[in-house]
Amino acid sequence: MAIKAATHLLLFSFAFGGGAFYSYVASPIAFKTLERPAFSALQTKVFPIYFALQTTVPLVIMATAPVTLTTAGWSTLGASAVFGAINWGILLPKSKKIKEDKQRLNEPLGKEFGRIHGLSLLANAAHIFALAGYGFVLMGALL
Repeated sequence: MAIKAATHLLLFSFAFGGGAFYSYVASPIAFKTLERPAFSALQTKVFPIYFALQTTVPLVIMATAPVTLTTAGWSTLGASAVFGAINWGILLPKSKKIKEDKQRLNEPLGKEFGRIHGLSLLANAAHIFALAGYGFVLMGALL
């Protein structure tokens, strides 16, 4: 039970802290510091892994819960995984395709990429907020 609980807490900490840090600290710094092609190359390498973790880690968190999950626990972790899956399975491939098309067609698809990227940012924020909600659910169950 102690290993399961430790795994649960470490994974939750990793998912919430890592997601919040990369989204709201590291990525904005990289955007402001790197030239656009370098920033794009960085994000192209990071996002498949990042979104895969956004999708799978909440499921492992569910499986390692040291307490009986309530509906709120299942809902927040499920929502977190769903938003990760939306980013990974739908928005990332669309963004990649639009980016490739944009490079070929240059400007006409810039607005479409911006729209899809904005939706991805929204899904990312929803993922992090869902994990934060689960943090409160977990805290309530542990106290």
